[in-house]
Amino acid sequence: MKGEKGSMKNRKKLTAVALATVMGLSYTSYPVYAQEEIKTNVSNAVENVNAQEQNSKINETVTQQNETTESNKLTNEVKMYAENNAGSFNVTDGMAGTDWTYDNSANTLTFNNSGTYTVTGDGTQTSEKIIVSDNFEGKITIENINISADCAFEVKNTANLTLNLSGNNILTSSLGAGLQFSGDGTGTLTIKSNNNGSLTAKGHNFAAGIGGGMRESARNITINSGIVNSTSYYGAGIGGGYSKTGTNIIINGGTVTAKSEYGAGIGNGQAEYGNSNIIITGGSVKANSIGTTPKDNNGKYVYLAKIEGLSGINTVTVDGNQTYSRNGDHPDDGTFYLYLTGENHIITTAKGNYIAQWISDSN
Repeated sequence: MKGEKGSMKNRKKLTAVALATVMGLSYTSYPVYAQEEIKTNVSNAVENVNAQEQNSKINETVTQQNETTESNKLTNEVKMYAENNAGSFNVTDGMAGTDWTYDNSANTLTFNNSGTYTVTGDGTQTSEKIIVSDNFEGKITIENINISADCAFEVKNTANLTLNLSGNNILTSSLGAGLQFSGDGTGTLTIKSNNNGSLTAKGHNFAAGIGGGMRESARNITINSGIVNSTSYYGAGIGGGYSKTGTNIIINGGTVTAKSEYGAGIGNGQAEYGNSNIIITGGSVKANSIGTTPKDNNGKYVYLAKIEGLSGINTVTVDGNQTYSRNGDHPDDGTFYLYLTGENHIITTAKGNYIAQWISDSN
């Protein structure tokens, strides 16, 4: 019996070992698949993590780029509006203190030496003023300046200045012309714009909007392009101050509106009837009056022909060979104001053709 008991114990051990072996084999056979799944899951998890990290890096890069762009925009705005180097103006080109100076006590920006400059404002009205010295030769671009002063912008009469308009500019004077170019000097004032820039100029009651100061004459003013609105009371809109002449005024293009209550829109101030010598070759010119009959480049007299309903049309062709170009409508007025020789003309526009018939009895 003892031997049997021992034998049974041994069989139980063997069975247990066998079961353990089978169970062990079973146990060790299944984890092969589990490990593969774990490895796959781990691999996928790692790939997902890597993808998330890459996406995170991409997002961070984009965010950094956006932040850099915004920072650059802010820097440019600060440079444009905050880092002004001449009172409320920012002047580019030339050397401060030599080519141009700013007098803080007089609130005056003066251009001393010839050259090319840009004066930028932010459109806010200021009492500071600008002076262009005698014998200046060059170009000054004004952009969004708004001056209200005793004499907002004065060009000495021996200067040869091209004034380039950018943005919207306003010059209002309480004692002189809005844009003053007085006297019988040998200089020239040329106004133009490359991008539909505008100038609104208003002088003292006895000064011109553009031209002569109070009771001062003006000469050698040319407008080639841009939107120019100029007004006075007793002086000319463009030309001489009260009782003074405005001569050698040439308009080759642009949208020009010139008005005076008692003086000429273009030409002389009130109580002056001398020869003005006005030449109009292009553009759209709206004036309440012109001091003398204007001429073209060939010395022929030209007369007003109005075409209504051309709002938004900035180019018309006369007789198939002469182009008149303007820079937008007149204030609240889409009429095109042409000056043509005393004969019949065919005018071609984007809205159709017109015939301008000359009536000699009424000019």
